Amino acid sequence: MKPQTASPRWSWSLLPIALLLVGVQWGLATLALPPALREDPVGRAVARLLLALLLIGWALWLERGRWEAFYLTRRNLRTSLGDGVLIALAMLPIGWLYARWSLGGVYWLPWHDWVPTLLAAFLGAAVPEELTYRSLILGTLRRWGVAPLWAVLLVGFLFGPVHHNRYLWRGDLFVLVVVTAFGLAAAWLTLRRGNVAGAVLGHAMMNFLIGVDPVSWTRVCLLKERS
Repeated sequence: MKPQTASPRWSWSLLPIALLLVGVQWGLATLALPPALREDPVGRAVARLLLALLLIGWALWLERGRWEAFYLTRRNLRTSLGDGVLIALAMLPIGWLYARWSLGGVYWLPWHDWVPTLLAAFLGAAVPEELTYRSLILGTLRRWGVAPLWAVLLVGFLFGPVHHNRYLWRGDLFVLVVVTAFGLAAAWLTLRRGNVAGAVLGHAMMNFLIGVDPVSWTRVCLLKERS
């Protein structure tokens, strides 16, 4: 994978946006919310999501006509989506093991909960986080001439131990390892295919299956503690 030619305008116009997006993903933006909204988990999650989408939209507007550098393209779309399906299949046994280990048992959510659960996984985390890490940050690193291996490792580190540090603090090393491994694999596949669609699909299915909760009104998973 040959490094892309750097563009000063492209690089430096995205740097503050990428930093703001990382801050939003870390929850720092909630400090600026009114106290009543800050204490409302649903309102806090919606506010963070809208702010992230606003920043992503700003970046895409600044770089209109150059979205392929974000890996937003139709090139290799079918192959990339196939990668996402493989990630989803890999998450089935991982989700089952996690539920058995941490919850003591599993059962399938009622079918009528599947669509809102998947939408929450897709819109609440997969889209904003993949566009932040595997599009903006990864694309910027490659434009700066960072070698593919180092770009993948840096994005994987930012996405795993840094972004998902809550799992580290509460001792949930299983999920921390899973999300870090996913971050590395998603970055590598995005570079390999030149398309971020597979990472978005795989991320949504990971949240859907192993119990990551990006919004507060529903758990984004098929696996749940027995009632």
